[in-house]
Amino acid sequence: MTILSNKKFSNNLKITLTAELSDIAIGLQAVMSAPDHANLLSILDIDDVMMGTFETVAGVVEIIGITTDDDITVSAFRSQESTTAVTWPIDSVLSIRLTAGVLTDMITVADTLETEDATINTRIDNYADTILVTGGEIVINQNDNVVTL
Repeated sequence: MTILSNKKFSNNLKITLTAELSDIAIGLQAVMSAPDHANLLSILDIDDVMMGTFETVAGVVEIIGITTDDDITVSAFRSQESTTAVTWPIDSVLSIRLTAGVLTDMITVADTLETEDATINTRIDNYADTILVTGGEIVINQNDNVVTL
């Protein structure tokens, strides 16, 4: 799963399980209340992803990705970020949190964009004497040959 594709965040969102979630289950709508289900669907568009964390008092943690592929189904990508899927009992709380994996992916994307920007600028510097962007047009001047895009 690519975490940053269509990534969604929500402050202080918590979902309390109304039924047990087995360690192999991926469907979430059957184990959450109707208001929680509706709330998630109001935030998530098709193929969006939110990261959620289950945690016990004893320190057992599972990070999951939450997504929808229609206007009804809420699904989970279990065992994310090197965590292990476990069975979560009724009243377990799933909280939406910023995770280390999301932050790492953001840094990777930023580094990639910075590298691509430097590469594009180098290619432009090697190609054209001047480039102007005005009113939706791009004007390239190389050795007095002007091209307008």
